[in-house]
Amino acid sequence: MKNTKAQSAMEYLMTYGWAILIIVVVLAVLFSLGLFNGSKIVGTTCRTSSEYICQGVSYAGGTLSLTIGQSSGIDWQSYMIAYVPSSFTSTASTGIPSVLTTGNWITPNVDGNYLASGVTEALTLSVGPSGTDQAAPSLAAGQTTSGTLWVCYSTTSTTAADAANCESGTSVSYASLATLSAVGS
Repeated sequence: MKNTKAQSAMEYLMTYGWAILIIVVVLAVLFSLGLFNGSKIVGTTCRTSSEYICQGVSYAGGTLSLTIGQSSGIDWQSYMIAYVPSSFTSTASTGIPSVLTTGNWITPNVDGNYLASGVTEALTLSVGPSGTDQAAPSLAAGQTTSGTLWVCYSTTSTTAADAANCESGTSVSYASLATLSAVGS
């Protein structure tokens, strides 16, 4: 009788022991493949409000490629783009991050620098790690950056959305176009 209880206990331990060992081995394999690396899950993303379009985002070698657009009902006669890493928090009197008043605007690489409502344009931006300016070297593998894509635009053909006007806030409008996250590979 006593022998039966010991045998039953040993069978119980062996059955659950093998099951636990298999689970540990599977978890070790998944961990070694990088499945539990958070940066691989997050990836490169672009979140925007309903009146703006941000799609086709990819990041490679310090260059962020994406397609932007707007559906506000107003054509942008000229516009400039700027990426502001989330580490820049101070705001200028214009209501935009103060880093944008010091020459960080980029003229899009599109014909005519005109963006009609309902139209999209493919852009490329140089983006470095969080806490650095947009001309920073590319992200190392697993290193992340996140920030906001700003646009400075003019709706009249008489005022250009150029660097001088975007930095001073003269006769131009600003919008937070999208929130971006990128992971180096």
